[in-house]
Parts: sequence; C-alpha cells; structure tokens
Amino acid sequence: MRLIVAYDLGPRRTWVNLWKPTIDALGPLLGTVPRPTKAHDDPRDGRITALELHRTVDPDAGNDIKISFWWDHLEPS
Repeated sequence: MRLIVAYDLGPRRTWVNLWKPTIDALGPLLGTVPRPTKAHDDPRDGRITALELHRTVDPDAGNDIKISFWWDHLEPS
C-alpha cells in the first residue's frame, strides 16, 4: 500500500511528533493485529510499502492541525 499523509498546521506545531500516532490511528484502513495484553489492537502498518509525509505551515492555523490522506494498493512487480 502506498500512503501519503499531508499535515496543515501552525508554525508552533512540531509535525515530526505526529506521524507515529497518525499511522497508529489507521487501523480501519490498514487492518489490525489483535493484542490481548493491550487496550487496543495494533495497526498492520507493515502493509505500507511506500510512505510520503508532507507539511504545509499555515500562520493562521494556531494550534489546529488538518491531516489529509491518500492511499492506493500497489501491485506486486
């Protein structure tokens, strides 16, 4: 799966701290692996074989964050 994630955020936000929780929240898209010792299942993030992260700084965004996703299935070559 190819995944593209775009962040629109204010200049005070540290966007590199956002990628891990963003991908962790994609269980409905990626599927999940049950973890009986945890309160939640883990996303099958190993399905991501191509990842792009983009950032746009919006001076008027304050502390707001907008996250956009694009994905498609990559055919094996």
